[in-house]
Amino acid sequence: MLRAYSILAYLFLYGPIMLIVLFSFNSGLSAADFQGFSVKWYAKVGGNSLMLAALQTSLIVAFTSAALATLMGTMAALALQRVKGPVRLIFDALTYIAIMVPGIVIGIATLIALVTTFEAANTVLATIWPGDAPLQLHMGYGSIIAALTGITTVSDFRPADMALGGQGAPLVPFADYALYRHPKLGRVSLNIGGIANITVIPANAKPSDVFAFDTGPGNMLIDALVQHFTRGRQRYDKDAAFARQGHLNRKLLAIFLRDPYFKLKPPKSTGREYFGASYIKKILALARQYKLKPNDLVHTVTVFSAASITDALHRFVFPKHKIQQLIVSGGGTQNPLLMSQLAALLMPPARFVIPSNARNLSSAIDVFPSSACNVPTDAKEALAFAILAHEAFHQRPSNIPTATGARGPAILGKISYAPPR
Repeated sequence: MLRAYSILAYLFLYGPIMLIVLFSFNSGLSAADFQGFSVKWYAKVGGNSLMLAALQTSLIVAFTSAALATLMGTMAALALQRVKGPVRLIFDALTYIAIMVPGIVIGIATLIALVTTFEAANTVLATIWPGDAPLQLHMGYGSIIAALTGITTVSDFRPADMALGGQGAPLVPFADYALYRHPKLGRVSLNIGGIANITVIPANAKPSDVFAFDTGPGNMLIDALVQHFTRGRQRYDKDAAFARQGHLNRKLLAIFLRDPYFKLKPPKSTGREYFGASYIKKILALARQYKLKPNDLVHTVTVFSAASITDALHRFVFPKHKIQQLIVSGGGTQNPLLMSQLAALLMPPARFVIPSNARNLSSAIDVFPSSACNVPTDAKEALAFAILAHEAFHQRPSNIPTATGARGPAILGKISYAPPR
């Protein structure tokens, strides 16, 4: 009986931990459906500078605390050798409590974490680790927004896709498909925000033909460097004025393009956790090594953003699909150097144009802003989520499984009706 109890206790304490370890090797994102063995999540963590820095800190804390615990434990053991009677029993009991309580807390906490992970009906508006794991941060509730504004609100678009094993992102590709699908032209929708991302829409595409991924940095590195060199006086490089006073350093550009992220096959996503503050420190260190002036560095990084986008297109899109048009939105459209480099690197031949229907069958790749298709360049994502909300109201699926990794179509969003007046 005692042995059976002990086995159950250990299963309760360590079973959830072992389950988490097992599912960390799951090729999919589901916490309930094991879709095959893979180490890709560990590879992504290994390529993330912030995670490696956190791991280093954790190891330092662990080894330091272990050394201190060993020293203090040895001293306490020597002292306890001289203690007898009831006092010894009390100290022994306290020692066992210190050993058992953390295990019990870990077991219960892990079990609760698993239960909450399995629940599909979480209210989620922001992702802690976008694209890589189903860990979410609760930021707000549609019902509260509806009550405060008096407007019926659609929120929480991600969980329905995640319930089918998807990443819950990207969701904009559905809007790209709805807005830009063409019966004869292959198109790529490129959004250059902090991170650049593309949606590939082959000619006469079905939803299953569409795929999307993050190509790498967009404006993020440019903006950060301009803020650094101007000490916060400028938030971005308006009209590329800062970069245009500099020159390209080809050696440094080649180093930037060797980053392992660019070789990863889609679907893939990235963000500030990778191309953020730690990445800027590396860039500044390289600039000092190559003795680059600030304007030269911003110029080189601007070309780097354009080159990483075209590298993704040449590597993952053009070999499989015939593309005639690249439709660009986001803040990057306001950077003339970035846009001109983008067109130049898409040779042969690419043009930055405002298209007309008469040119639709051109064999060149035309590069033009989304405003030419009546989609505001600075409001593309807002329009995209309005489209997703419209689909939710009409009970129609609006995810692209080939972009999110979901097992099938899902109706996205939760509808919170405004209170009656």
